[in-house]
Amino acid sequence: MPSREQARGTTGRRGRSAASIAVAASIAAAVAGLVAGVRGGPAQAPGSPPTADGPYATSPPDAQDAIINYFLRVTNVEESSPEALLQAYTDQHTAGKYIGAVEMARRLIDAVPERPVGYYNLACSEARLHRYDDAIEALALAIDHGWRNLEHTLVDPDLDPIRHQRGFTELVAKIRRLRQAERIIETELRIDGWPDIVDDLRLQTPALLGRFHVPGVTIALVQDGQLVWTGAFGQADAHERTPMQVDHGFRLGVPAHLFALIAGLRQEATGGFTVAGVFQQAEAFDREHRVRLADAYDARPRVYVIGASRPGDSNRRASARTAAYTDRTQPRMPEGWPSYRPQNTNFVLLMSAVEATSGETFINYCRNRLFSPLLMDDTDFLRDDDPGRKPAVGHTVLGTPIESTVDGQWRTPAVYTTAPDMGRLIEALTSGAAMDESPDRAAGGPASFASVDESLRSMASVLERLGYGVQVSQSKAGPCIDVADCRGGMGCLVRWYPKSGRGVAIMFNAETGPDAALRIAHLALGGK
Repeated sequence: MPSREQARGTTGRRGRSAASIAVAASIAAAVAGLVAGVRGGPAQAPGSPPTADGPYATSPPDAQDAIINYFLRVTNVEESSPEALLQAYTDQHTAGKYIGAVEMARRLIDAVPERPVGYYNLACSEARLHRYDDAIEALALAIDHGWRNLEHTLVDPDLDPIRHQRGFTELVAKIRRLRQAERIIETELRIDGWPDIVDDLRLQTPALLGRFHVPGVTIALVQDGQLVWTGAFGQADAHERTPMQVDHGFRLGVPAHLFALIAGLRQEATGGFTVAGVFQQAEAFDREHRVRLADAYDARPRVYVIGASRPGDSNRRASARTAAYTDRTQPRMPEGWPSYRPQNTNFVLLMSAVEATSGETFINYCRNRLFSPLLMDDTDFLRDDDPGRKPAVGHTVLGTPIESTVDGQWRTPAVYTTAPDMGRLIEALTSGAAMDESPDRAAGGPASFASVDESLRSMASVLERLGYGVQVSQSKAGPCIDVADCRGGMGCLVRWYPKSGRGVAIMFNAETGPDAALRIAHLALGGK
């Protein structure tokens, strides 16, 4: 960790200041805690409240176990759920029981007729039975319902029996054409007024939600550094058919990463440490302990609670049907989606450094110095059972509601936020107010943000490599900053162009949401 004098660029070399020593001690404690967590260190009793006097609610001793166990809750899944039918299909097909697999695929299609996976699996089993025409027909239906995975289609051994059929060749060509037609092509930024952009969003967003099987989204539009419009489309809960509203909250991980980065850059200006120095220590720690961390993570994958309450149930959470629905079952993120890993050593250490130099817990720092001054009234670190929450419900690839609960497994509350609040953050960042410690937002100016933009760009490769969820890329309109997340059936894409003062915040509630979010962002802003 650089000394205080090094951070300020002065020539003093006699020793580190008290603040710098405090930072080093805090980071050392965090690292020691991470190791203890991986090696089976002491765990907090389930259900006990987070404490408030240490790094990120004083959770380093079991930080890794806590993050690994997030959403951990396993019972049985209803036999009629799409996930259970998909597993039953997989069991039949891998056992070579293709007639049974065909039956399971048909049942999956009946359960979720709008999704492509049932049709594609049916095509695979029919091909194995040498029912060529039926296999070609099923594959065509899969494509009609959104199947675009050309790479998998070309190498899937289940389709070998029909690979030389004329119909198969035609379907491959159709996938190529559709992918090309749906590809996002970089353009100049939109320069028309925001009412015209809103008209386009209202016209085209519902079709994008249907194409990518996303129940709902909320959107906040920023133009010329001002939040000019917010809107909501679709449903917050597809099972209950609850309409989506702009004040629906989303539990997300990556906003906390962005908050930590902003806080770190703020504290860096005081000379206590450098964000780059923290990241260097985090990378060194990860290199040294990579195998142990990976083993711990792989041995205990996240498990999400999925399912909907039965008719007559008064408490959704108490009656939710669950399944071993792990991170590995979630879809791959589309090209251009920022790399995000919640199991992030640099995130923990950066929060520790902020706490050591600010004298506040990270949560209180965000509340007092970010959320309140920037009028982000609907953003906070809260647990699922806190009163007053109005959360959207996440959904799996197959459309099943995800009942994501903490149940005392994570010592730190989740981040709940809304699209309008993230729009206000874009507004602040593009004006420089987010970097201004003064409650007077007007005190921050573009020059203040310029240093943030420069810092983000200088750290772009590190942020991507560490899976920080923040991506800085170059476009025809200059630098473009993306902050993105998709976990537990919900996610966000926050994108802004610093030089133009334009941006958009998109919240979605399905694992299939990233593809839709990228296209909505392009529709709203142009650019990449």
